[in-house]
Amino acid sequence: MRLLILLVCLGLTLCLPAAFAEDAAPTEDAAAVEETAAPVFPYVLDQAGLLRDSQREALEDKAAALSEQHACGLYIVTVEDFTALSSNIRSAVKGIQSYYDLGRDTDGNLVILLLSMNDRDYWAEGSGSSGEAIYSVESSWLIEDAFLDNFKSNDWYGGFEDFLDACDSQLTKLENGEDVNEGADIITGPDGLDYH
Repeated sequence: MRLLILLVCLGLTLCLPAAFAEDAAPTEDAAAVEETAAPVFPYVLDQAGLLRDSQREALEDKAAALSEQHACGLYIVTVEDFTALSSNIRSAVKGIQSYYDLGRDTDGNLVILLLSMNDRDYWAEGSGSSGEAIYSVESSWLIEDAFLDNFKSNDWYGGFEDFLDACDSQLTKLENGEDVNEGADIITGPDGLDYH
């Protein structure tokens, strides 16, 4: 029994984050301590395991290249259940964006797509001037139309690729001064709300 308790205590000690140990260590000169950088976040984070490694890597490369080309971060995140992050999916997206300081390299410009498999729900949102422009009420339909048909047939890789292609197309239109809402087929209903 004592051996078991000793092994459990040893295991817990080894699992403690290194950050706790660093915080406990005294420093000679507090001014010399560098600021801790925000955690590095990939462009494609597949926690739900929907993609093969080669697919995730291809999407990561494509998202990184497009993000640099357009100075607008394009992020894809999959999770098993968004409620592990927040009570609603939009808050989960905002939490990821805030915690990882997404868009810090692109003046706050980004579009992030979160797919939650438990209820097959998704949320995408744009931030910054270009992210909001291509993911407004009207223009968001053009991007969503590109990937939702893939999602309906469980073609996750195709859907994510179409998401990136649609963002690329919309950002190119924006940079060329073209109307990013053209073709969105938005009508205003009798209740004053916009419908696709």
